[in-house]
Amino acid sequence: MSKALSDQPYHDADFQSFLAYTVSLPTSVSSSSKNLPTGYERFAMGQYFQVHNIDNATPVETSMSGKWSENFWASNQDSDFMRALWSVPEGQKRVVVKPYPSGQLAPQKFQLPLPGPPGQYGTRPPFPPSRYPKESSDNLDRDGIFRLSNEIIALIFTYLDDKDDIAFLAMSCQRFFGIASPFLEQAFQKAFVRSWAGDRLICLGDESDIHKLPHDMLTEREVKFLEGEKLRREESIYDYLARLWTLNPDFESHLSMRQNGSRRKDRDFEDYCIISLESYRRSSDVELFQNIVQVDACNPKNKDLYTSNSPYIFRNLVTREYVRGSAVFNLRQEKRYFKWLCFEHLFYLRATWSSDPDLRHGYWGPIELHQGKWAGHRFDLTVIDNLKGKEFRDISDEILEELQDVFAYYS
Repeated sequence: MSKALSDQPYHDADFQSFLAYTVSLPTSVSSSSKNLPTGYERFAMGQYFQVHNIDNATPVETSMSGKWSENFWASNQDSDFMRALWSVPEGQKRVVVKPYPSGQLAPQKFQLPLPGPPGQYGTRPPFPPSRYPKESSDNLDRDGIFRLSNEIIALIFTYLDDKDDIAFLAMSCQRFFGIASPFLEQAFQKAFVRSWAGDRLICLGDESDIHKLPHDMLTEREVKFLEGEKLRREESIYDYLARLWTLNPDFESHLSMRQNGSRRKDRDFEDYCIISLESYRRSSDVELFQNIVQVDACNPKNKDLYTSNSPYIFRNLVTREYVRGSAVFNLRQEKRYFKWLCFEHLFYLRATWSSDPDLRHGYWGPIELHQGKWAGHRFDLTVIDNLKGKEFRDISDEILEELQDVFAYYS
């Protein structure tokens, strides 16, 4: 990257402008006048919450983007949150480019208008599934780029920064596609894979005191870094903590993903293929490309997380505790008002943090919901087989009883 990441503030004008307008998801956040510099006003609407990643600027959609009590039960099993926490098992990859022959399509028939009476259609004979020229020794006898060796072609790919350029060059012939495989994996990994696995996460209220965050959530280096940063009047606490993202070596790629998140073709691989690739290639070429290039193919389906024999677990990597998906399923079956319960609810139950104890929820028991014991910890989603040889404690019964206590009035 062009700028070295250090303890010095990141003063890139584009980034500062970006922070001022797009980091905070709620547009009407408020700040407690007793916690922030003079001039801040507190609104009577109540505080807003959002899930904040301390380490990573990669955007991930969660259901918590507003008032805690209103958004808690908006969590559901269709959220991107859990997919972002998936820890890929050893030997698997989030982006896989298969060898070319494995993606060939069966010939198809298409209905096309043929000469004759109106309304009559004929069937065009099947055509080869791809226009990618076959690999051939004749390439070496051709002019231009095709005469270059594989090593030189690979070197050309290393100079391509845009995923579109890599994809189009790869689709030019089967030989180039084989050379491009590792470059396609790397490009689409950066563009489409949103991973928060192992990052420090907190469901943070906008009225939180920046001087009273969870103990040991920030490192000494990060505390010193923030001490040298002034909190501007227009900034929220999310903006302020977002400055820590600049300490991440992958900051620029994360920032690029965040800035491009508003464009549909940059959020989803399938949309990208339809919007970008089909604008320049035949649909059959693009369909072949989608069969060969697979993004997040190893991710579990959300419906599979919560079954009677689910192997999936939600882990706290700091306290070395986990919750079983099968235990969540059992509670769903037992009590109808927990029909949509998922791991995300358990995260909000223990990882919420605010200086204001009023979550507008109606619970005033012994559990301090506004200062959860998991706030700022590291989490992931994995399978229980990954615990072999590791010391983790099953707290499924404990945390589900806690949840039932907090939401007892629903019954």
